[in-house]
Amino acid sequence: NSKDAVVLANSFSTKGELISLAGGIFKSQNEIQEFFDEGFKGPYKNAKFEKNIQYIRFQDDSHAVVDGIWKVKNASIPNY
Repeated sequence: NSKDAVVLANSFSTKGELISLAGGIFKSQNEIQEFFDEGFKGPYKNAKFEKNIQYIRFQDDSHAVVDGIWKVKNASIPNY
């Protein structure tokens, strides 16, 4: 909730992917950072985020698939 796009993007691997609430797919830390940079200036400016990790599936020693549910409150976007 600090709205730091760099920190958030760095929580993904360099080849990490994010699927947004609207279905957008962002395929690198740079794309993820750009997505959140823009979002924190606009629709997510006053938002609060909550996440609930459902499962983590390790592909090997350095890769995992993380699936979770995000809740976004106070965003100026349609409810999903």
